Amino acid sequence: MKKRHVTRYLDVARGWGRLFLEHGGRSHKEYVAANLTGAGLVPFTDEVEIRRGQVLLFSVAECDSKAAFKRTIKAMEADARMADLDVQPPLFNMRRMLCGEFTLLRDSTKSKRRSSQHRTALPKRRARGRRRTGEYRRTTAPRRRKQAAVVRRR
Repeated sequence: MKKRHVTRYLDVARGWGRLFLEHGGRSHKEYVAANLTGAGLVPFTDEVEIRRGQVLLFSVAECDSKAAFKRTIKAMEADARMADLDVQPPLFNMRRMLCGEFTLLRDSTKSKRRSSQHRTALPKRRARGRRRTGEYRRTTAPRRRKQAAVVRRR
C-alpha cells in the first residue's frame, strides 16, 4: 500500500473493526511493518516485494472459533454499514493481498483470561487421589472454576 493512503486505510479499518466487534468478534488489530531487515536473518523484503513509497500492513481479526468467525463475517456482510466502508478507487492492489487462517499455538500475554482455544484444547482431568473411589472432577473455563457433579461407583 502506498504510504499516502495509510490514513484513509486506518479510517476504513477502524470502521471495519468496530463492526467486527459489534457482530461477535473478539479482537481486531492493525500493524504496520517497522523493521523488515533483521540482522542475520532472511530479510522479509526477499520474500515480499515492497516498492518504493509503499508500506506493509498486517491485520488480525480474532474470534473464539472458526464457526464464530463465519457467523461474524456473515452478519457483517448483511449489515448496511459495510457499504460505507467501500472505498473507490481501492487503496491497494487486491491481487497482492495475502490471506490466511491461523490457529493459536501459544499465548504469552499477561492477561489472566485465557483464549477459548486453550480451554478447548485442555484435556479433562481427574481429581488427584480420588481414582479408587471413582470420584471425578470436571472443570469448566479456567476463569470460572466450578466443580461438576461427583459420581461414585459402587
